[in-house]
Amino acid sequence: MKKIFFSLFLILLAVGLTAGSANAWFSAQANFSLGIITTAKVDITSSGEDGRKCITDPFHIKDLIPGRPTRWTRGSIFNETGSTPVRLFMYAQDVKGKCDHINLQIFTGKLDGDDNFNDPKNIYDGRLVDFDAKHKVEITGPGRIYEHTLSNGESAIIQQRAQLGADADENDQGQSCTWEEVFYAETPLN
Repeated sequence: MKKIFFSLFLILLAVGLTAGSANAWFSAQANFSLGIITTAKVDITSSGEDGRKCITDPFHIKDLIPGRPTRWTRGSIFNETGSTPVRLFMYAQDVKGKCDHINLQIFTGKLDGDDNFNDPKNIYDGRLVDFDAKHKVEITGPGRIYEHTLSNGESAIIQQRAQLGADADENDQGQSCTWEEVFYAETPLN
C-alpha cells in the first residue's frame, strides 16, 4: 500500500509541476512605440552660370587653334533643399568626333560678390578622352572647397576651359568634338 501511495504521490507531483510550468503565475509586457524609418533623398540640379568674367556652360566654341585655350566657362551644381549632404563627382561621357587632342582644365570654388573664385581648386587637368566614368573626379573631399560633402541648399561652381593641344595636326582642321558632362551625387559612407 505504501508503494501505491508513493507512486500516486509521484504522479500527482509530476502533473503539478507540468501544469505549473505551462501557466505562469505572474507576467508583464512592455513595448516601444511605433518605429519610423525615413530614407535619405539625393537631388541635384545643374545650370549654366552667367558670369561677367566667364561664358555660360555649356559652351559652343568655333575656330579653336592648337595651343590656345577657350575662354573660361562656368556652371553650377545645386544640392536641392531637403536633400541629404552628398559627395559630388564629375566625368565625361558620349565623347564623339575628333577629340584625341582636346584637353580640359576644370576648377571648383565659391564665388564672391565680384564674380571671382575664392581659393579655386583644380579638380581635373588632362585629356578629354581620359575623363570617363572609370576616371571620375570628386568635386567634394579633402583639399577641395567642400572638404567633406556638399550640404543641402549649397552650390558647387564649376569653371572650366578646353584647349586643342599643341600636338594637333592638319587632320584636326575643321573637325568637331562633342561630349556630355555628368555630375554624380552619392551619400557619404558614414
